[in-house]
Amino acid sequence: MTLIEFSWWLGMPESGGKQVPHLDWIFVSQQSKRSGVATLMLEDVVRMLRSKGHKYLASSFVTDNTESMQWHWRNGFVMGRQPYGASQPVRLVP
Repeated sequence: MTLIEFSWWLGMPESGGKQVPHLDWIFVSQQSKRSGVATLMLEDVVRMLRSKGHKYLASSFVTDNTESMQWHWRNGFVMGRQPYGASQPVRLVP
């Protein structure tokens, strides 16, 4: 996971200059796909971020990777606009 500046997204609440964590990758073995392992890993990350005061978690996926896109949607990510017009999934850390 890397941290990126919050200001990369337009139309989201101000964060007081804090950085937003960016989830780079979650990999599971072929045998573990569709078993909930990646979602459990994500929930651990979200709990840790919440305990550190973060409000958002950003992520990304290749647009033609429908499996990854669907995983993001199932796990509460929504699209956040970036200044140069691209979109990137962002999840609220409740």
